[in-house]
Amino acid sequence: MKPGSLCAALMGVMLMAMSSVFMAGCQSGVAGPSLAATVQAVTLQPTVVGLVGGENVCCCHIRGTVTNQSSVAVHAELLFPARGSDGRALGTGLVMEQDIQPGATRAFLAVGITAACRDVSLSQVVADKQIRLKGLWEPPA
Repeated sequence: MKPGSLCAALMGVMLMAMSSVFMAGCQSGVAGPSLAATVQAVTLQPTVVGLVGGENVCCCHIRGTVTNQSSVAVHAELLFPARGSDGRALGTGLVMEQDIQPGATRAFLAVGITAACRDVSLSQVVADKQIRLKGLWEPPA
């Protein structure tokens, strides 16, 4: 056997051994509870609330409530990307709600959309929303 092919064969065996060790390590972890949350009562809110014509002034916020449907407390990151009627990005409403207890509902105000509310489609914002959850759970000892 040539030295180059022997080295390649040895390298292949080493890679297979290392990958099986890594795979075994990943499969021995404890799975946590599933996480879920819903967003309700979403509305657009101008920066200048209560002012006639406020919907024509920058910037638009997203107001609503989020409910933790998990069996453990969660931190929730809510993102509401907004686009104009021409498809142009208008920013993303973002809010982070921490330590929402199981079954609890919390009001939120997401900021970050750089357009007036008259330029934002509520149905598009709600359809494109993203909810990222982090469970506050400790595996059993």
